Amino acid sequence: AWLALGRGGGGAEQPVMHLAMPAPAAAVFAVSGSYPGLPVVSPTGRHIVFSAKSGEGSVQLFVRAMDSGRAVALDGTANAQYPFWSPDGQWIAFFDRTEGLKKVPVGGGPTQTICAAGNGKGGTWNEAGQIVFAPEYNASLQVVAAVGGQPRTATAVEQDEGFDSHRHPQFLPDGHHFLYMARGVGGRDSELRLGNLDGGPPRMIMKLANMAQYASGHLLFLNQQTLMAQPFDATSGTLSGTAVPVAEDVMIMAGAAKGAFAASDEGTLIYLRGKAETDASLSWLDRKGNDLGAVGDRGAYDSVVLSPDGRRAVLTVSDRTAGTNDLWVMEIERNFRTRLTNHPADEAYPVWQPDGRAVFFVSDRTGKFSVYRREIGGTGEAELVLEAPTAILLWACSPDGRTLLYSIGGENTGLDLWAADLTGQAEPRLLRRSPEDDGAARFSPDGRWISYWSDESGSGQTYLAPWPQLTPVSQVSTTTGTWSYWRSSGRELVFQEEGGRLQAAALTFTGDEVRIGVPVTLFDHAPVQLEGPWLDMTGDGERFLAISSVASDPPAFCDVVIGWPRRLLR
Repeated sequence: AWLALGRGGGGAEQPVMHLAMPAPAAAVFAVSGSYPGLPVVSPTGRHIVFSAKSGEGSVQLFVRAMDSGRAVALDGTANAQYPFWSPDGQWIAFFDRTEGLKKVPVGGGPTQTICAAGNGKGGTWNEAGQIVFAPEYNASLQVVAAVGGQPRTATAVEQDEGFDSHRHPQFLPDGHHFLYMARGVGGRDSELRLGNLDGGPPRMIMKLANMAQYASGHLLFLNQQTLMAQPFDATSGTLSGTAVPVAEDVMIMAGAAKGAFAASDEGTLIYLRGKAETDASLSWLDRKGNDLGAVGDRGAYDSVVLSPDGRRAVLTVSDRTAGTNDLWVMEIERNFRTRLTNHPADEAYPVWQPDGRAVFFVSDRTGKFSVYRREIGGTGEAELVLEAPTAILLWACSPDGRTLLYSIGGENTGLDLWAADLTGQAEPRLLRRSPEDDGAARFSPDGRWISYWSDESGSGQTYLAPWPQLTPVSQVSTTTGTWSYWRSSGRELVFQEEGGRLQAAALTFTGDEVRIGVPVTLFDHAPVQLEGPWLDMTGDGERFLAISSVASDPPAFCDVVIGWPRRLLR
């Protein structure tokens, strides 16, 4: 009633209201690196959409109407990430890692697939029914009709030297120009840019570590964890005036280059407070998933790969301040880890040399991703092994140490599977090219077979093929399949479903033929990520060294500020 009187009181100033929106009952806001669904307010300011995780670990989208007392779960949105709104606020688009870019009515109903996308990193929807989106974590932006169709390229990250990702686009009011984040590599600063649907050259607005947002005539951006607002002319794409603080302690997803805030043009601002990432534990699990004991201290672990003798593991560890990864080697018996790489660039996708004396890895220290080799305990610089025309994902080294398996993006395909000859006697050769992605390849212990992952059938599956002819191909998984792990005898292949469940299939070889047993369930683990495995298996197949998230206190509520531009007038 007080608000109604204020609105009808002959122009009396309306108050700025700061409210708290709690997480749904028996759930928490999903702010981990897997399937992040940060809260986003609708263009009208009437609804808020976000991802929440239940006590059982399942993640889905929820919608909270501003005039409602509770949030409502949206069916068919399991593991949804980076939701965004249609201009009229009637639809919510989101990314499903197995089914692509999708949309669902705000009131609930059947989901509809718009187009293919994998590990999507944000999107934006204009009045003309066009969507600009980031289909992968290392890709150019694409544009597609909201009703569905074939996407076309909107930016060209492969020609953007010093940058490895275009992500988090946002249309400006004209529906033609859009802001986006270009993530810098090799020590180069990331940039907020102004792009357009014509594909013309972009223009840098400012250097930023995390994506900004335009709303109510201002550019909202983070300085550390302080949210700042500065006047921004959306027509000319220029800043003016002075930046002033709007909110404190705003959460940052450093690896995603994204702050946990969003605003609508009608004046509603929402944000989460605190820290996004939590430490993880490293522990041994048996074949039933029982915890057999911790290894080392907790850390910001992002992948783990056991050495051939099982005595050490190379870990990808996140630097949450810089938003990059470094490699460390864990000596398992001593519960002690030492740094393998110490470069301001990003290092990832570690692969052991078969004799355990060195590790191959991918780094962007020259401004583009290449493969390097570093000896364990070595004091010299890492050795450059392989350069690629685009971002490279490294998978395996053959038992004889002569061949590396890796994937790079194709011109009109997803990830293509390649092999590089380390002896220098042959050029890299293409192994697999399908319309979708092919990767996560592993050699059998005797080097006569490879297992790999492909989603050419419409869902990710694990396959088996003889090396080096790669034909005939046999499908191992019966539901879904991603990462695979060989028993040292070669008689069993363990693979992980996309949801995280581990399955084991017995293998019987007769010459170039293989007989595959019915997969047997072992245990459930965290949903997989293509950026690196969260567990690895010992050669005898009896134990798994696994990364598990450590329970933390997620934000209890989302801050909602109604009328935030009026706060600037103070």
